[in-house]
Amino acid sequence: MYVFQILFFKLWFLLHFERVTERQVKERIYQRLDKYMTKYSKSKNYYELLCENMEDAIQNSKKLVKMHNDNGINIVSTESNPCTQVHEVIDRIDKIKKENRKKRW
Repeated sequence: MYVFQILFFKLWFLLHFERVTERQVKERIYQRLDKYMTKYSKSKNYYELLCENMEDAIQNSKKLVKMHNDNGINIVSTESNPCTQVHEVIDRIDKIKKENRKKRW
C-alpha cells in the first residue's frame, strides 16, 4: 500500500468536502481547501472538521481508485492524479481497533 506524496495527502483533506476527478496541482488543491479550511496551516487542529466528513472522504477516495482501475491506470503512478489511498490506512486502523476491542472482552 502506498500513501502517495504529501500533495495527495492534501487531496485526502479535500475529499472530505468535495468529489475530485480532474488532475490536481498543489496550488489548486490549496486554493480549493481554503474554502473549507480557511488559511490552512499545519499548526491548526482540523481533527473535528475532518472527522465530521470522514465517510465522504473514504467514499470519494474509493471512487477515485475505482475510476483509475476501470481505466487501466496504475494507481501508484503519476497517471493516477488525482488519487490517494489514505482510506486504506483508515480502514486498517479501524480493523485493528475492532480486533483490540474483541480481545479485551
